[in-house]
Amino acid sequence: MEHIIMTAVLKPKEGLQGQLLSELKKVQAASREEAGCIKYDLHQSEDQTFVLYEV
Repeated sequence: MEHIIMTAVLKPKEGLQGQLLSELKKVQAASREEAGCIKYDLHQSEDQTFVLYEV
């Protein structure tokens, strides 16, 4: 079986980093509950860029 791999890079507007992180954590938790989800990782860089990696 082949897997679908998605990567997203998000750069929040100034002052909204915390709000975006909170929402992304909700999405991460819900996605990990899906039957087909193999992996869903959320990374945050020092410059507040977020990277999502999903298999």
